[in-house]
Amino acid sequence: MLYLGSLNIRRPKQMANSIDEKIFLISIELFKKLRPLEKIGQENSDLSLTQISLLTLLSTNPGLSLNEIAQRMAFKASSANAQINTLVSLGLVKRQTDPTDRRLVRHQLTRKSQNNLNRIQQTKMREYAWILSELDPAEKQQLLTIIQKIAVIIQDRT
Repeated sequence: MLYLGSLNIRRPKQMANSIDEKIFLISIELFKKLRPLEKIGQENSDLSLTQISLLTLLSTNPGLSLNEIAQRMAFKASSANAQINTLVSLGLVKRQTDPTDRRLVRHQLTRKSQNNLNRIQQTKMREYAWILSELDPAEKQQLLTIIQKIAVIIQDRT
């Protein structure tokens, strides 16, 4: 057992005790511990985590096509279509024909879904606040800078 901060992590014997290893192992454990927080806000909603994730995707990327949604959510097109159909029938997503290519359909959030998503995100932020409250402003800025850099690296690679 490797003790890193307050996390107890099992370390495979063949791995070296490097900083890369420590980052890797802490990241795995951190993601496991943060996963239950993803369900926060869902308990007061009739939406699944997948539907909330899809709405979140559309909130940051309005106007995605079905294929773009499927690619970014790692779905088959048929699964993405089923999810979108459900959200359209609930009045949470609207379809719009692309003005420059009438064969293409773009998807956007409705006002109703924006309100629901804002409520869910505010609930999540209140839950995350206890984590961030332990960091001083300089540490928060460092964390933000590093997370943004990692996000760019991942985006560029995928």
